Amino acid sequence: MSAVSIIIPTLNEATVLERTLRFLALLNPPPWEVVVVDGGSNDGTVAIAQDWSASNSVIQQTTVIELAKPGRSLQMNQGAKVATGDILCFLHADTLVPDDFITLISSTLAEPKVVCGGFISLMVGSQTTRWGTSLHNYLKTYYGPCLFRPHLFWGKGLRVLFWRSSNFLSRSSLLELWWL
Repeated sequence: MSAVSIIIPTLNEATVLERTLRFLALLNPPPWEVVVVDGGSNDGTVAIAQDWSASNSVIQQTTVIELAKPGRSLQMNQGAKVATGDILCFLHADTLVPDDFITLISSTLAEPKVVCGGFISLMVGSQTTRWGTSLHNYLKTYYGPCLFRPHLFWGKGLRVLFWRSSNFLSRSSLLELWWL
């Protein structure tokens, strides 16, 4: 199984980060590492990540990086630069994942024609599940390419991943597509 690095960009995520990190430590198998990249939180997010990092005994490696200014792409780039896993998974701080998350990621990327993947999240509020928004997020992976690249959608089955909660790709694919 490949080593999966989970990269979490944060900005004022103190209310949700600890729960997400606890769930990551329960995964079977666990991720290789977790990299939390903060964009200047002022609510204790960094302290939560550092405390969890110091007390975590399950995940091989944990890194907490503090940047001077926010910017999701800056945070993701920095996390990708320091991550050491074969697979990079970018995860929102408020996202809970299935127990077999690492196995699903590894088996998806083991398919020769698959370059990247992602999970479509179920959107929930404090009182109710947002079924309409959740359905829209699922359907737009189909209708986006159907409307804008129909020849690729109908001919090759193209679907588009929209950043919402969790996307992943191999380190080698990232290096081919993007400079670090």
